Amino acid sequence: MDTADRTTMSPETAGRWTIVVLLLAVQIFANVDRQVLNVVVEPVKAEFSLSDKVMGLLTGAAFSVFYAILGVPLALLADRANRRNLIAAAIAVWSAMTVFCGLATTALQLILARIGVAVGEAGAGPASQSIVSDLFAPKERAMPMAMLAVGPNLGIMFGFIAGSMLAEAFGWRMAFLVVGVPGLLMALIILAAMREPRRGYVDGFKDEPDDEEWVKFKTRMAEALTGTAMSILFDGQLFSRLRKIIVAIWDFGFGDLVRTIIKRRSLLWIIAGFSCAGMFGYGAIAWATAFFHRSYGLSPGEIGPIIGILVGVGGAVGTLAGGWLADRTGKRDVRWRLWIICITASIAAPLSIAAFLANNQWLTLALLTLPASLAIFHAGPSFALVQELVPLRLRALAAAFLLFCLNVIGGGLGPFIVGLLSDLMAPSLGRESLRYAMMALTVPIVLSMLFYYLAARRLPRDLAEAHAAAA
Repeated sequence: MDTADRTTMSPETAGRWTIVVLLLAVQIFANVDRQVLNVVVEPVKAEFSLSDKVMGLLTGAAFSVFYAILGVPLALLADRANRRNLIAAAIAVWSAMTVFCGLATTALQLILARIGVAVGEAGAGPASQSIVSDLFAPKERAMPMAMLAVGPNLGIMFGFIAGSMLAEAFGWRMAFLVVGVPGLLMALIILAAMREPRRGYVDGFKDEPDDEEWVKFKTRMAEALTGTAMSILFDGQLFSRLRKIIVAIWDFGFGDLVRTIIKRRSLLWIIAGFSCAGMFGYGAIAWATAFFHRSYGLSPGEIGPIIGILVGVGGAVGTLAGGWLADRTGKRDVRWRLWIICITASIAAPLSIAAFLANNQWLTLALLTLPASLAIFHAGPSFALVQELVPLRLRALAAAFLLFCLNVIGGGLGPFIVGLLSDLMAPSLGRESLRYAMMALTVPIVLSMLFYYLAARRLPRDLAEAHAAAA
């Protein structure tokens, strides 16, 4: 039975599109909670007397760095443990932390709650991608992966609409409280309605759980984590304990992933292109509401729903179109799965520059409509190819590493660089400094285009090697 038959004729994959829809809902919930802060940048900045640079850290690095760091050990867990249960627990954690964001009375409390949101959300993405990979064969995997990637776009839309309307009517704190509570119900739905698929079945791979190695890894991690907690309280050997955690993670899969990335160079270029594209997306979304407020005098309630619809609908269309085109054109030549990204990025960059140079709010929005779709074409093909290029037991870890780079480089640097440049140019440009700071976001779009082109050159060879190794 070939892989196509396995996905259409087996009870192992029954109800697979229902599972995709549930996982899409998980991504929507995650991004609603994540995006509310971007809607209320101005009132939060005013209440806590923060600079643009600090707000850039709060909307970017305070979330992204911890999301990225926690994603790796949680992905190792997803590659061995029950992924459904992990996702449900993750939803409960980030939803509770979103509520705490609304209860914060100091900037430090808000930062800590924001970190808590990141810790929860780190557990859902890699496990979701790993589940989808066990439900769809490689040649049909880009579309369901693209559906997962639509989640952030729809989450941004609902987050901006709900967040702006709630903040306008009841204040920014109520926005966090209202969007956080429903996630707790979603966690129960996942436990009740979703099942755990068999690993590797649709690919024809034999799953060989390394129970002995897994037990050793859990023992080492438990000892290292306990020692880390004790060192914080008593002996001061924190760095030595942290080193043991890193060594345990390296020995139990991460080292194999790094060696795979070095060997299959297209993986490296896909990760680099994905991360650079994320700098544009994260930076633009984090500062969009503030930009329209400062340059055009629009309140969050006026501009939030518009940005939400623009990014949500436009991004969803672009994500699905990217997955669909990658599946269709890739049947003729696998390199088209990446060439299509290069073409769309080359169109998005100049339109974005023109949008930020425009002096009319409606012209700016009109010019940003196409980039909102084209700049996200990379998501579905990138997720699908990373899963196809790595061994079976590294899939969730590979997804986590891709998200690690996206969040550290894209989510951490994108908003921060915009805020930093805005502060630097403020003495000479005043409120318009943010406009020119956001123009810098087109540079990583060009870089992503270059990286995806380099990945396409190596892709046929690396895919052939990956398939041969798994046979």
